[in-house]
Amino acid sequence: MLAAEGALDPAVRRNRLLASETARLKRQPPREPVIAAGSTGSIPATAELLAAIAATPNGRVILPGLDRDCDAETWTAVEEDPLHPQHGMALLLKRFGLAPGEVGLWPARGIESPPPSRARLIGEALRPAETTGRWRDFADRADRERLELSLGAVQRVDCPTLQDEAQVIALRLRQALDEPGKRAALVTPDRNLARRVAGELRRWGIEIDDSAGRPLSLTPPAVFLRLTAEMIAERAAPAALLALLKTSAGCMRGEARRLPRLRPAPRFPFARTAAPGRD
Repeated sequence: MLAAEGALDPAVRRNRLLASETARLKRQPPREPVIAAGSTGSIPATAELLAAIAATPNGRVILPGLDRDCDAETWTAVEEDPLHPQHGMALLLKRFGLAPGEVGLWPARGIESPPPSRARLIGEALRPAETTGRWRDFADRADRERLELSLGAVQRVDCPTLQDEAQVIALRLRQALDEPGKRAALVTPDRNLARRVAGELRRWGIEIDDSAGRPLSLTPPAVFLRLTAEMIAERAAPAALLALLKTSAGCMRGEARRLPRLRPAPRFPFARTAAPGRD
């Protein structure tokens, strides 16, 4: 079908664009600074591009959250574990011929760095399964004061329901607005939780920017089409039909949206009372 329409898969198009940019950088290395930040190089075509950028005279590759203190045995296990969060960067550094400790720190002026003990604790928590036996060594040499320092600003809140969790997060984000110059961010892979938090914040007139965007299935046209399909599949059952009529997909406005919410006056059965002398 793609060949018949003269089209490409999105992944093929992406790889071709990355390969084209890689070839351009190798053919004509720019003298001006070229910076690639935030990518782990998990896609082979992206890794090739990052290598080409690093080879330019003023090229820089900034890796997010690299564990620079990882020992050689653990780093080898990370290279062999495709599910580890540092796996992509491990393969990238292997391509560069670098060990984690040889990567320099990117200076971040005006941003307070977390305690080194916290980074070490997180690194230990993310050890590959093959090396978790070394947790015992870490617990032996890590004193309680260092652990308390690493978790001094970390709080744990147990919430019975997802809605309670969203309300707690929304309150903490709202609290950050009361302190001048303070910034806050919610980092979560749970899209349902993120939408709930955004909904709670809208109750206070606060609109937040969701970097993940809005799912296509939740846009008004998609909701309208989905409910239309459900109504057809259920042969215009009352609940499915009413859900479709209540959608705000751009075709229901004003009076048309109000009418489906109207309910007929209830009809109460009246008891028949026999009059004297009548059946």
